[in-house]
Amino acid sequence: MNLLFPILFSIATFTTADSVQSVQDDVSLNVSLEPTSFTVGDSLLLQVEAIAPDGVQLTLPFEDGFGSFVVTDSTTLLDVPTNSGRRWAWSFQLDTFDAQTTALDGIELSWIDRAGNSGQIVSEPIDVTITSVAGNALQEMELRDIKGSIPLLSSLGLWTIISLIVIAIATIVAWFLFRKPKQERSPQEKAMLALQELQSDNLDAKSFYTVLSRIVRTYIEEQFQIKATEKTTREFLIAEKENPRLEHRDRKALADFLVMADLIKFAKFEATSDSKDEAISYAEQFISCTKPTHDSQRVEAAA
Repeated sequence: MNLLFPILFSIATFTTADSVQSVQDDVSLNVSLEPTSFTVGDSLLLQVEAIAPDGVQLTLPFEDGFGSFVVTDSTTLLDVPTNSGRRWAWSFQLDTFDAQTTALDGIELSWIDRAGNSGQIVSEPIDVTITSVAGNALQEMELRDIKGSIPLLSSLGLWTIISLIVIAIATIVAWFLFRKPKQERSPQEKAMLALQELQSDNLDAKSFYTVLSRIVRTYIEEQFQIKATEKTTREFLIAEKENPRLEHRDRKALADFLVMADLIKFAKFEATSDSKDEAISYAEQFISCTKPTHDSQRVEAAA
């Protein structure tokens, strides 16, 4: 290439069924596409090869495709020395979903030499034939006319919506009116459940009687409104004497039980598995015996 004379274009183009060749300013460009007849979505192979003199840099600008053809993969082999200059090669995997495309647009190659001269060479387009997946069926189909506008809320649709709203409101109201209130467990029920859990726990003697004493004290506090959980055994026994709800025999049995629990907790006595079972059995009997009757509940409610 003579880099001093004015840039003149002398392009010789030779077209085949699937490739075109262009020569300009001593740069030879060959573009091939395979195949040129295909179905929408098929994979195509585009190969671009150029031969340029030494000292000339070639650039093939592209983003993510060429026109309606999308690049799915690419390989580049640049600036390889040959007998006639330097060989530049690009290979692209293409596909397209545009059945209206009739040609692959010309590929534009830019060049620049060491002296700063630059230019472009553009190949001729390559004609393609694209077949739709539906083939000729689209042409044979009888398309129906577009229907006219339909009111968003017809009289029938409006009444349907109103009926659904009324049913929804009625359902919500009925749920609030007829739902059963959540019944809270009575002190007896809570104490019995706690005793069942304690019986299945494998605790040492001190921990066992500590938990058992707390269950009984909590029951008495909730059932008879006697402060029991925050008092010592002595303070509690003094306080419960003034409460008329506990009979004398119940107070006596309860005092014996709490004193025994304290003795075991403070390691003055050794508890066995049988004594643990007896202690739980006593607690269950005490809770059952002190459970208020319906008559006493009615008297308290009337008071």
